[in-house]
Amino acid sequence: CDTCIRQHEGEGKQRDVGRLDDMVRQCESTLLFNDVWDRTVKRSETDTVSCLSRIWCIYEILCTVRAGHDLVVMLPEEERVRFLEALEEHARVAQDALAHVDVNTAESFDPQDKERIMEEVKEVGGAAKVTQIVIAAMNDALADVAVRAVEEGEKASRLALCTALNLRDL
Repeated sequence: CDTCIRQHEGEGKQRDVGRLDDMVRQCESTLLFNDVWDRTVKRSETDTVSCLSRIWCIYEILCTVRAGHDLVVMLPEEERVRFLEALEEHARVAQDALAHVDVNTAESFDPQDKERIMEEVKEVGGAAKVTQIVIAAMNDALADVAVRAVEEGEKASRLALCTALNLRDL
């Protein structure tokens, strides 16, 4: 199942946005392209940050979890290698990176979009609960990145794999 949300103002965007939850439910999984795996907060205006700093991405992950579907994370090759190497160096590296995810500070180009999503967040149980749901889903998806690396015969160490699998228990 493929979907695309119109990003430009107008009737088409509002219709797409209003049915995002339904569209996600019709798909078997959500594929999340993440430019960087460990930067969820901007340190400068030119800093590249994870999609987890954007309210729409957080909302899409929430919809995926509520539908009971898989979240699959794809990282650019250099980021994927950096992620696997970081797991080998420090067991808490992914956990520490995701600790900065916060639905309250997530940004949206359109302030009305954020207001609408935050209303749904309240209905689900509030920002703290949604943040926890998103972090748990990302822990699982990042663990799968390491598992796929091992399955594809890459040189991901046992330590990286064990560390990644422990993310699922957090």
